[in-house]
Amino acid sequence: PKHKMDVRKIIHKQLDDWQYDFSMTNKLAGKDPAGGTVKVLDLKYKLNGKMHSKKVRESGTVSFWE
Repeated sequence: PKHKMDVRKIIHKQLDDWQYDFSMTNKLAGKDPAGGTVKVLDLKYKLNGKMHSKKVRESGTVSFWE
């Protein structure tokens, strides 16, 4: 748990700003919860009534265009 981070507010802010494609970086997150380790964002969301699940590597692109 000490190497995990909740980034929901960060992702919601991107979506509120109409950013549907963005890189999930340590800079965007505001810190690096586990230096020297490649992180993976486990993203689960509902869109148009359908559940989606994605894994995005550190500095990878999060995209909500389906």
